[in-house]
Amino acid sequence: MSEEKNYSHEHHGRDRFKGTKISSINPERAKAANNKSGYRGVFWEEKSKRWRAGIGFQGKKYFIGRFKTVEEAINARKEFEERFFAPILKERPVSKKSVEHLPYSNLVNLIGTKKDHYIVIEFAGRYGNTARWVCKCECGNTFIATSSEIKKDKVISCGCIVSNRKKYSYHACKNANIYYVEGTHIPKMFSNTCYRNNNTSGVKGVFFQKRGGSWYAKLTFKGIEHRVRCDTKAEAIKARSALEREYYIPFIMKHKNVIEKVKRINKCMVR
Repeated sequence: MSEEKNYSHEHHGRDRFKGTKISSINPERAKAANNKSGYRGVFWEEKSKRWRAGIGFQGKKYFIGRFKTVEEAINARKEFEERFFAPILKERPVSKKSVEHLPYSNLVNLIGTKKDHYIVIEFAGRYGNTARWVCKCECGNTFIATSSEIKKDKVISCGCIVSNRKKYSYHACKNANIYYVEGTHIPKMFSNTCYRNNNTSGVKGVFFQKRGGSWYAKLTFKGIEHRVRCDTKAEAIKARSALEREYYIPFIMKHKNVIEKVKRINKCMVR
């Protein structure tokens, strides 16, 4: 009696089982683009004018035979799959992937992917090893982007958003001196956006510090940081409002005309 072969030392990886790459024996694996039979491992042999069937298993290739009809070749291939593949797939079933691939390819299908300012509508082919896609911008224009540019958000739009940002940058640089009054950035004063990316309260200037186990209300005005320690989040929000009334209100009353001018400039700027 032959001993069972030990494959524990071969083909390390999550996709390997007893020396077999599970994805390679997946019955739903995509066929080659030039496949004429409609079944993997079965192809037309021009020299013999017959359908040829073969199979690969654990690094070896097996010749099954040549047949007059494609049905005979496919049936013969299926018999060998039952012999080689079925025992492995019974112990280690193929895990279904959540991503969809293009027909006859291992390329992830990005058609229908929606981004903030565009949507992927069509596969544009390959340029070398780079896959390219046709994207439709919200302005109506179409442009080409690679898989990497789409997945990693390296492209924002067809270019219209970039031009809008240039307009914003132009206005920002032109009116930079107006924005700062007595060392205070006026637009930031009226912004409700939290400074910290990890802000847990959702309220500007209110955060929880794990080290001290307390809530804090913070306000920075004219380069000086004012901080109040509180027991609860509600108290911290009230403390933040009190700091704004103490420092912001007198400043706003003093520079009311300048603040109105800054608001008008911001309103006409494209972001």
